[in-house]
Amino acid sequence: MNLPTARIRPTLGSVIGRGHLIVALVAITMASVSLTLLGVLALRVYADHNLHLIARSISYTVEAAVVFDDSVAATEALAVIASTEEVADAEVFNEHGRLLARWQRPETGLLSELERHIAKTFLEKPISLPIIHQGQNIGAVLLSGHGGSLLRFLLSGLAGIVLCTAVSAWVALYLARRQLRAITGPLRSLAEVAHAARSERALDPRVPPGAI
Repeated sequence: MNLPTARIRPTLGSVIGRGHLIVALVAITMASVSLTLLGVLALRVYADHNLHLIARSISYTVEAAVVFDDSVAATEALAVIASTEEVADAEVFNEHGRLLARWQRPETGLLSELERHIAKTFLEKPISLPIIHQGQNIGAVLLSGHGGSLLRFLLSGLAGIVLCTAVSAWVALYLARRQLRAITGPLRSLAEVAHAARSERALDPRVPPGAI
């Protein structure tokens, strides 16, 4: 015959502590996720606008090189601008669509691969801007964004979430213990008076007033 297994009931302290901790973690998670998403969207708009400005600057810089079909000068001018900006890949084409110059950000291992995936996920598609000379279209600039700023933002946001979660958990547990003492203190006094009245027939002691 199988005897029923005794159910382990939670203590008052564990219930109060778990409640405080769940409330704190849910609040921190919702606030962190919403702020991170808003930050990513704002950074995406900024990166797209910045990429258009970089493409316009490159088109002005390589205009003379494209007019004279000078691949070396176009490559040098392209590298000067693209290497100092949030650009992963930059290409310059002439009016016939032939690749005249190209610059790619050097790969630095796993971090570069992660930045590339982040750029593909969050940033807009590569933008194309025409090169205009004397009112005529003589070529085009094609730029792909770099995910370095987004990666740094996401890493700093993740670190902030972890830190805020740890602090919130500590505060929640501290408040839970403090509330538990406020609840169990009067109950302990009541139990002591009741025990003395039952076992020692001491009817004179009174329970001190509780805060709650």
